[in-house]
Amino acid sequence: MSRSDHFRGTIAGDVRSAPLRRARATGILRCMSLVGLAGLGGLFGCSSTPAHSDNERAWPFRPVAMRIHPLTRFVEPDEFGPVIEVHLEFSDIDGYDTRAVGEVLLRLTARGSAEIEPLEWTIDLDNLALNTRHYRAVTRTYEIPVSVRWPEPPRGSSVVLEVIHDDGLGAPRRSAMTLDPR
Repeated sequence: MSRSDHFRGTIAGDVRSAPLRRARATGILRCMSLVGLAGLGGLFGCSSTPAHSDNERAWPFRPVAMRIHPLTRFVEPDEFGPVIEVHLEFSDIDGYDTRAVGEVLLRLTARGSAEIEPLEWTIDLDNLALNTRHYRAVTRTYEIPVSVRWPEPPRGSSVVLEVIHDDGLGAPRRSAMTLDPR
């Protein structure tokens, strides 16, 4: 047997190694394909970090609007006087209801009654325990009960509730509502 016949015989006659070589080649091609696809994903912008670093892009669901929800009303008084159940609704840039962080200032003014001082309350929605306690998933609003401690209820005047929300990421949001103190 010549050297060339032996060489030819080894390659052609090794039946068991042909499928093994095909399997190895197929595995190598698959690995190369996956690595290539991963590389292409990186080229076309697939990334776990946001492309923009400004606050508007960092959290697209942050509130851009706030309103005092129509559920806001006077409820049963407590031992200190009347109680207002304030409902605040926040919405994102697409108009969907969302939660909020930041500081909320509630100001209650009796219009038509100069002798009654405005009352103010501040709620820190950065405090996650407070944020969770006041948020109502069913109404998708923050429910904030405030006890009104006026020396006497305003007679013959309207009561205006003004709310200012400041999350430190732009102009504060404002909303106002006139309430009937009956």
